[in-house]
Amino acid sequence: MTSTGHVTDDIDVEQLLERPMHCIGMYVAAASLVCTLAMAADTFNGFRSKKYWFPSKYFSLNATSLTLLAVVMKLPVDLTTRMYTATDRLAKVIQVRNLLSGRLAFAEELLALGSMLLLLVMFSSSALMIPSTKRYLETKYKAMYKFALNEEQVEMGNVTTDKLRVLVKKHWIMAETSCLQSVVARSVTCTLSGAISLLISLVLVEAYIRMAREYRILNQSNSSYGWSTKWILLTQTTGVIIGTIAPASRWFIAISFRSSNEGINSIKSAIRVEGYWTQKMMDWKQSSLSANIRHLKTRKFVHDLRGRFLELCIFAQFLVVLSSKLVILVSVCIISPPILFFNYVRSVTEGLSIVKLVDKHFGKKGDLANVRTAADVVWVGVELYHKWQDNDLHETSLKGKNSKEILQELCNKAEKTVMEFKRDARDCLMRNPLNWPAKIIAANSMYRISKTILLTHGVESDKTDEEMFEQISIMIADIIAACLTNLARVITMKCHSNAIEERGKVFEKRLSSW
Repeated sequence: MTSTGHVTDDIDVEQLLERPMHCIGMYVAAASLVCTLAMAADTFNGFRSKKYWFPSKYFSLNATSLTLLAVVMKLPVDLTTRMYTATDRLAKVIQVRNLLSGRLAFAEELLALGSMLLLLVMFSSSALMIPSTKRYLETKYKAMYKFALNEEQVEMGNVTTDKLRVLVKKHWIMAETSCLQSVVARSVTCTLSGAISLLISLVLVEAYIRMAREYRILNQSNSSYGWSTKWILLTQTTGVIIGTIAPASRWFIAISFRSSNEGINSIKSAIRVEGYWTQKMMDWKQSSLSANIRHLKTRKFVHDLRGRFLELCIFAQFLVVLSSKLVILVSVCIISPPILFFNYVRSVTEGLSIVKLVDKHFGKKGDLANVRTAADVVWVGVELYHKWQDNDLHETSLKGKNSKEILQELCNKAEKTVMEFKRDARDCLMRNPLNWPAKIIAANSMYRISKTILLTHGVESDKTDEEMFEQISIMIADIIAACLTNLARVITMKCHSNAIEERGKVFEKRLSSW
């Protein structure tokens, strides 16, 4: 009886001690909500001001944010509370800076810990770069400001509104591009941190899916935090989603910008580490000791020891920056072709809409109706299904052929289509190419244009795929530009020829086309 009484007393004491845990859990959820709202405000402010590097105004690194993060990190560092259910474990893995709680088999916790350490290395590397970068930006801004000031003094006697507008824009660009936070956000370490943050979010999604399939339910909690764990999970999941937008956007925008500058220069910059990354540590290495050590040999030993340690840090910094640049370069190589294709297709789609407008106006007799239909049919297949004449362009590109071989294959198929149609055609109207079906008109155009490109390519056999792509792009641009020369005339005539009830709609449509 005595033993049973002691056990009962222990249980009562344990329940008494765990009674405040629900309030502590809600305290953690409230801190998580404040962090989430601050990140949401920074994200909204970035979109509103079109600063897509998303400056941290409300959730910057200060005493308040560090205190909130310390409260938010209550669950991962709680090593005494038993947390075994799916909700409890997800509430722990959702933390970016996750600490292991003893169950090493939980793979997401290991990956989150590795990501936390890697982000800490990125943060330290960026912090070492800031002092020398700030000094460089200040020096460059003063030099550019002095140069701009000299130009202003020369033109001060003849200041117009346009010149004043250019002057204000010039100073605004200098101020924005010399902003330290903007420069750090565009650095390679910060860009790589965005990719890591996106990876952590994908890990969280995988954990959600796996837990939902394994446990069938995510609203149970057997820990001392009880029902408050669900609120922690909800607020911190929302925080992860919102907090991933800014770093992932920085990474995507950085590789999108670099994809437009691919080539030898990009490779050279990828394997070159700028001096400002290691300048601060070089200054520390060359400076004298701040400690007052009177013994000469001891002072020399400490100085040499510090030099060796800083050399190791400089080498580590070099590896971190070089690895970040190589990862970004690989990302550019992987993502730039889809981005280039998307921009190319979008540009041609916009150009075709204007070309159709011009052709409709000048081809009122219906002579070009079949040609416009052929262009529409072919471009729908290319844009939506990546097919030309029922031929999958993606599969053709995967066969390992170069651009000349692919173009030759398309030319042969187009020629075969046209020849078969001419052989089987019996109607006298088919003697006029403008009366041909849309598929045949498109095949005939493909045959003639590709034949011209191949003849040019045959003369200059050393052309690369990039040069051929540029040649095709120039041909398309020339064709669209030839149609655009008549656009002003079309808009003017349309605006004057419509009824008074329709002029407002016509003006709006023409302005959007312009």
